[in-house]
Amino acid sequence: MTQEEREQVYDGMRPPHQGFTTMGYVVCGMALACVLFAMVCFWRIFVKAGRSGWKSLVPGYNGAVLLRIVGRPLWWLVLLCIPCVGLLPFLVVLMDLGRAFGRGWLAGLFFPSLAFGPSRYVPRKSLAGHTKATETASSVTPGAP
Repeated sequence: MTQEEREQVYDGMRPPHQGFTTMGYVVCGMALACVLFAMVCFWRIFVKAGRSGWKSLVPGYNGAVLLRIVGRPLWWLVLLCIPCVGLLPFLVVLMDLGRAFGRGWLAGLFFPSLAFGPSRYVPRKSLAGHTKATETASSVTPGAP
């Protein structure tokens, strides 16, 4: 194939077989670093909450354990899996995580501060004596007891 034919085929674009650019490697490396950092943070949070750290690495199971740490019912795991809708329960769980460590609701959004800071896990009060209606209300509203 001549140079002229190559220019017509690709119309000035790079052929697809040349692979990643340097920027692609940088972006993938940064994304990998962020994921690894989040894994370390949640490992430490699970250990501070009295759970085994490896439970934070198992997809799905880590969500169930996290819901137990913050005192939310397991059916919230279904809500977390719904595209677009799952963002709101996820933010509520992070806010509850901040409260579970005796910090404000905003601390959960900055979960590395919970992992590496001096915060300690304070188990949520038992719902013994509450009716099913108050248990459901507390699972839906972030500030309810």
